[in-house]
Order: sequence, then structure tokens, then C-alpha cells
Amino acid sequence: MSPDDPRHGTYAGAVAHWSDSERCCDACRAAASRYRKGVTWDHVNGRRRTVPPHGAVRRLQALQRLGWSMPAIARVTGIDHRVLYAVGRRHTAVLRSTHDAIAAAYEQLSMRLPPETTRNERISAVRARRRAERLGYPPPLAWDDIDDPDAQPSGIRSLTPTRAEILADLDDAEATITQACATLGLSRDTLEKWCERHDLSEVFSRLVRRANPTWAGNQATRRDEVA
Repeated sequence: MSPDDPRHGTYAGAVAHWSDSERCCDACRAAASRYRKGVTWDHVNGRRRTVPPHGAVRRLQALQRLGWSMPAIARVTGIDHRVLYAVGRRHTAVLRSTHDAIAAAYEQLSMRLPPETTRNERISAVRARRRAERLGYPPPLAWDDIDDPDAQPSGIRSLTPTRAEILADLDDAEATITQACATLGLSRDTLEKWCERHDLSEVFSRLVRRANPTWAGNQATRRDEVA
């Protein structure tokens, strides 16, 4: 970056240095530091913008144990259910605003069961409850302090989900093939072969279709050509 570039002293200037494989000048390095600090800290009240994930994850799990589905929780939090699914799988910090929205929904929903007056409501509640039981998610009353990172739920045995269960959760969360491969630690070819062996090719197709909507049409064309 040239010395007279107007981006000097800004985060954009730091990015320009990095893009050109140059060492940042002092002004751009200071600007990058300010930017990173601004992302992490809320300068209005001095609170961190991000918080540890365990409080949000535990609340989502506990609500599911009662039968609250992710879409139902999403309607209360105002957060897309796909984002909530992603938060439920996280081991890194979450935005404070997301945590606070989940905590508020938890306060509203944790002491009552979801409605099951219609067929769809019953299916949704049973499905959420069975999934939570299968994965060993603790209910709300199992926690003495749900925000304490060292706390352990009482009377609950955690189970390790199978690959098929993880894949089903990813499909429910409308994940793409890229996200599924990253979560499972598998290459695309390996996952495709595994799905074929376990009669989950339809799930694999949906994952791919979300990343590339034209893929399904191309596959159908190839099948017609072979036929």
C-alpha cells in the first residue's frame, strides 16, 4: 500500500497491508486493535459482547427436554431456528444479545409444557422430547445453577450421539453439505458413501441441495441420460 493511501490509520488499511503480505504500519496496526476490541466489547456499558456458551446451550437443551421444539423457541426469542440449532452445537462464545434472548425465553417457557392441542403440536413436542431424552439433555430442574460452568446436572446420564443422530439434527437445522462435513469431520465423498451404506442418501441430497440448488436437477438429468 502506498504511503499516501487514505486508508492509512484505519482497519481497511490493515487489511490492505495483509492482502499485500506487508507488515502493518503502526497507525494501521493500532486501528486493527481498536476494531477487534470494539467487536469484543460494548463501549456503551463496558460489558463484553460475547459470553461463554454453556448457559445458552443448557437452556436450549432443557427446553427441548420439556418438549419445546427449536422453531417454537425461535418464535419466542425472535432468533431464526437455524441460528438456535447452531448455538446448541457450539463450544465457543456466543453473542450476549443471543444469550440474553435465549435466557428470556427460558424464563418464559421453562416452567410449563408446550401446547399439544393439535396433531402438529403433538408431533413437534414428542419429537423434541424424544430427541432430548435420547441425547441425555437435562430438564430445567436438574440444574442448581445453569450458568455455572462447573455445575453438573443431577440424575442425568449424558449420551454420545451417533453419527446418524448428528446428521438428522443437521438436516433439521437446514444445514448445508459444507456445514455437515465440517461438523462431522468428514470429506464430502466419505459422507456420501456413508449415507449410501446407511440408507440416508435422501438426507445427503437435501444437504447438497441447500448448498447448490441446481445439483438436484443435474443429478436427475444424469439419471435420465443413463436410463
